[in-house]
Amino acid sequence: MKFLKYFSLIILAVFLTTACSEETFEEINVDPTQLSEVDMQLMLPEIQSQFSFNKGATPGRMAGIIMQQYEGFDAQQVQYTTYIIGQDAFNNYWRFAMYTGVLRSCKVLMDKAAEEGATFYSGVAKVIMASEYGLLTSFFGDIPYSQALLGTENLKPAYDKQEDVYKGVQAMLDDAISDLGSGTGYAGGDLIFDGDADAWTKTAYALKARYQMHLQKREGNAASTVLTLLGSAFTSLDEQPNFTFGTGIGIDNWSLDQFGVERPQTLIMGQYFVDLMMDDPRRDLFMYTDGTTWFYHEVGNSGLVYAQSAATIPMISYVEVNFLE
Repeated sequence: MKFLKYFSLIILAVFLTTACSEETFEEINVDPTQLSEVDMQLMLPEIQSQFSFNKGATPGRMAGIIMQQYEGFDAQQVQYTTYIIGQDAFNNYWRFAMYTGVLRSCKVLMDKAAEEGATFYSGVAKVIMASEYGLLTSFFGDIPYSQALLGTENLKPAYDKQEDVYKGVQAMLDDAISDLGSGTGYAGGDLIFDGDADAWTKTAYALKARYQMHLQKREGNAASTVLTLLGSAFTSLDEQPNFTFGTGIGIDNWSLDQFGVERPQTLIMGQYFVDLMMDDPRRDLFMYTDGTTWFYHEVGNSGLVYAQSAATIPMISYVEVNFLE
């Protein structure tokens, strides 16, 4: 009797298994709480917030230390000040912020924009991607470029020479300018210029000038090319491509505000920069002193305009544009 009972259960299980269609099995792997497809106007804010966060995170602080704007006061920042920078210092920036972060998101947006003929989104994505690749090669030299972002098709992309990456950046910015020339398909989500294709075009020219200037010791006509490019770039502070952070936890300015709150007094102003600004009327906007040490952050100090939770980070500043000129 027990044998018949177990046999019946086995037959029933086999029946139920075979009764389930292949479609049903596939549905098991679909998370109903997750979007299966994301609209472009939702992709763009994520991309813009990510690249703005990136600028204020590890690379921004590291560059500030090397340029003696900041110096370490505690923790690993002390080592960075003496140029002891471990191989793992940029791991999160390289892997998660860039290649599987903003660069990957830009590619997804570019592919979707190409499918839908939305040249505004493809143009903006190319401007941002070119800017980020330019920063990467500025930091690291040779980087994965031509074989990057292929996912499982190529898990070990080759490193391109820096010279070729710079050429690729310029070509990508040219493509972006072409796309923005028509600028079709905008449906929202641009937190920097609110869909102004002309403003993005001026930003693209400013970025072309920046990365062309990096070649001034390699190309004899680099300086004259930069001046020509700046003729099409933005010409005022009002046209500067600013990303403005929020005031809530997790959406505030990571570079100076959140870092200052979460890791207080691990990073202070560099003495060289302090001395440079000693008679500068803008000094108190950057720093304050307790009598012996100069700090960039103080909770509740609204005078430190660059260390506020909603402070802006420019993609490229008008100051830099003037410096290039």
